[in-house]
Amino acid sequence: MNKKIEQNNNIQKLETQIRSYIINIINPILLKHGGSLQLKTVTIEKVALVKFVGGCQGCAMSQHTLNNWIVKELLNNFTELTNVQDITIHDINHFTYYK
Repeated sequence: MNKKIEQNNNIQKLETQIRSYIINIINPILLKHGGSLQLKTVTIEKVALVKFVGGCQGCAMSQHTLNNWIVKELLNNFTELTNVQDITIHDINHFTYYK
């Protein structure tokens, strides 16, 4: 199999596993504040690009939540990841939990 195709298949498999983890482990906790997290993609460098939505978008605590919980959680459970980056545009909106 072509190395690039194999790499893409591995990334797609990793994305599926991370999405499931976010839905089942992370989002139930974030939903308590009316928010959730979405995995947008995993780059070739194995960086997970995530986006906060709902109450987490624009929340003053979102970076604390990301750096002190979500990044650690994902890196510990998916050792092939090299980093997790927030790509959210954090404008305060009417759903924002901590303004």
